[in-house]
Order: sequence, then structure tokens, then C-alpha cells
Amino acid sequence: MYLELLERFKRSIDGLRDFVDLIQPMLNEYHKKESKKHDKAFAPIALARQIQIEDDLEKKIQLQERLAEIFDGEIDVTVEDLEKENRSEEEVVKEGKKYSFEVKGDTSRIDAAFEFGVKSNEQKNLLYVNSLISLLSSSEWFYSQLLHFFYDKNPHVAGIKKKTLTLEELKSFGTIEDAEKYLIDSKIEGLLRSSFLDWMDTLKSELSLGLGYLTDFMNELIEIYQRRNLFVHNGGIVNSIYLSKVTNSNKSIGDKLSVDEDYLDNAIDKIHVLFSLIACELWKTDLPEDEERADFLMDLNYGYLKRGKWMVAKLPNIFLTKDAKQPVIPKTYAQLNCWLCEKRIKGIDKVKAELEKQDFSDKSIVIQLALSALREDEEIFFKLLPKAINSEELPVKYLFDFPILEEMRSTKSFELFIKQNEKVKEYKENMQANNV
Repeated sequence: MYLELLERFKRSIDGLRDFVDLIQPMLNEYHKKESKKHDKAFAPIALARQIQIEDDLEKKIQLQERLAEIFDGEIDVTVEDLEKENRSEEEVVKEGKKYSFEVKGDTSRIDAAFEFGVKSNEQKNLLYVNSLISLLSSSEWFYSQLLHFFYDKNPHVAGIKKKTLTLEELKSFGTIEDAEKYLIDSKIEGLLRSSFLDWMDTLKSELSLGLGYLTDFMNELIEIYQRRNLFVHNGGIVNSIYLSKVTNSNKSIGDKLSVDEDYLDNAIDKIHVLFSLIACELWKTDLPEDEERADFLMDLNYGYLKRGKWMVAKLPNIFLTKDAKQPVIPKTYAQLNCWLCEKRIKGIDKVKAELEKQDFSDKSIVIQLALSALREDEEIFFKLLPKAINSEELPVKYLFDFPILEEMRSTKSFELFIKQNEKVKEYKENMQANNV
């Protein structure tokens, strides 16, 4: 049940990523094509600014003649220091100055260019806003499914024993179980209308989850949900509710929020991984010795390792290292990945002392290989590598794929090895034959 639910959640997340990846380049191409129509619209303003700052009289006259050729009208330019009071005219800020332009004449092309710019930004924002709303709808569904699964197995903790039903409601139920399910459904529906903090409080108080992995991200998650609420209920305009919920916000009432590519990408990463860990904690509580959980956590972290999302990739690995009933081997891999993430985030000097203390001589050759790669111990790595490949303990494809081996793949010793090792040469020939 847990694995099935987590995989459905992942498919929803992947579908959202695919949708954005599909629409975004199409939108960019459309904007690129349309923007060419407006390329020359701002040329008069650019010339007017050049005229204003040009000290050479002869060049200034040439610029004025050029401006007269391309624009039938006048453009007055005002220059102010940045410290002076802001004006409402269109502004260009450069080198500590503020340039304001008053255009007299036919401004239709300039107006159209500005309008296109606003429209272009709005279209991109709409894509990301709607994707954010879809993301949090998926998280709500996932949260509700977790609660349904738990309360169906443990109705005594759902807080419904003292709930009352009307006679008409009772008549509509065929069995006591139907009435119980109705009360659970009503409870969950009520929870979904509450705040994100209420969701987490319910997980702690009724499901007895610790949620320690959320601690560093609570403010960020609250802001994501509050931003979604603003777009759904207030047109993205900051209100007092947002400011009361979001700590250390630099926004003011009336500010208009937006969602850009980076914000959405970060929200998807955090919602996917952290909600998956909530499910895994419930899974661990319910079925502590289920080894499928380790496989899932390794798959979850690997996707983020491959994308270089070190902070996010570290979270499933930390969780697995603390999952007491899981096998030693995947927990060791998880620890290696934790060190890799720390190394990528902080640099090798921050983890070198910890790595040097490790004795993995009793571990598998692949684990020893990974440790030597983390240490950037080229001599030990290439001493172990032929045995790992030839024995097929390390499949050749992972030699080229594992993020933990990146430094070793960039060495001259690696270039020499792949030219000499028969299994590697055969693998590369097959790849080339299949045009991969």
C-alpha cells in the first residue's frame, strides 16, 4: 500500500515536471518569435539616452540626426541621482543615475512593445502559478490518502467516538462501518480545509509521527502554501493573513507576488521529498522491517543526486541511515550519499576528516570503491576498479552514471582504464551500435 501510494505520488510529480518542460520551451519560442517584431521599438529611447550622456558635440549632433530619421517626435530625458524621489515615468537605471523619458509623438510601437513585455511575463507567471496550484493539489490528495489509510486501520484514534449523527444520516447508512467511514471522511475533509500547520499537528498528535526532517523547512513550506492561497483567493496580492503566517517576510500588504521557474522547481523538489518522507515515517511505524522502504528511499534520492540537488537528495539518505530495521548495505550506501551531498555543498575539506576515519575493509568492493572515490584517493580507486568491473559487482553502466564517481571519471587514469578494460570497451561498442 505504501509503495503504491508513493509511486502514484511520484507519477503525479513527474507528470507536472513533464508538463512544465513541454510548455515552457514552446512559450519561450513563441515569445522569442514575437519579440523580434518589437526589436526596434525602443531604439528611439536608447538614442535619446545616448544624446543625453554624450559630451562630444559632433557625435551628439549625429545622434540627433539619427533620432530624427527613425522617430517623428520629441523625447525629453531627465537625469536624477538614485537617492532622489521616484517618478512615475519609465525609468532606466545605470551607473547610479535614473533616466526618465517623456515621449511626445507617435508612441504606438513603444506602447505595443511594453504591452508585449507585460503579456509575456504574465503568460510565464500563469504557467508557473497554475503548476504550483496543481502541485499542492497533489500534495493534498497524498495527505488525505495517508490519513484514510491510517484511520481505516485505526478508527479508534480518529476522534470520532463522540461524534453524533442525525436520524436522517443514520438511515442513509447500511452498516455501522458505513457510518464510521462517513465520520472519517468528514474529519479528513475538514482537515484539508485547515492550514498546513494543522495538517502537521494532526500527524504528530494522532499518527505519532516525529517529523524531525521538516524542522529546517517548515517556514519555507508554510510560505509555499500561503502563496498558493493568495493566488487562489486574492489574485496573488499580499494580505494580512499571508504576513501573519509567513515569518521574516520582506513583503508588504498590497505587494503582488509571482512564481518563476526557480521558485516552482524548488517547491516541487521540497513537496515531493518531504511528503514522501512523511509517508515513509508512517510506513516505518506500521511495518518497521519492510525492506521495500530502503529500495524506495534509494530510488528517491538517486534522482535528485543525478540532478545535482544535493540539499534535497541528502534528506532521504539521512532518513534511511536512521531507519533501524533496514539492512546494513542500503544504510551504508545512504551514509556514503550523505557524505557526497555534504562534499558537494561544503567542499571536500569539510568532510575529509570524517572520511579518513572510516574503515570499510570488511565491506563489499563497491562500497570500498565509493569511499575511495569520495576521498579522491586515485591510487586505491584504480586498484579496486578492475576487480569490481570484471566481477560485475559494479555494472559497467553505473561506472559512467554514479554521481559519487564523478571526480574519478575526470582523471587520466580513468581514460586509460576505459581504453584497456575489455568489459568497458564491449559496453561502449554496444552503446555506439545502438546509437545511445
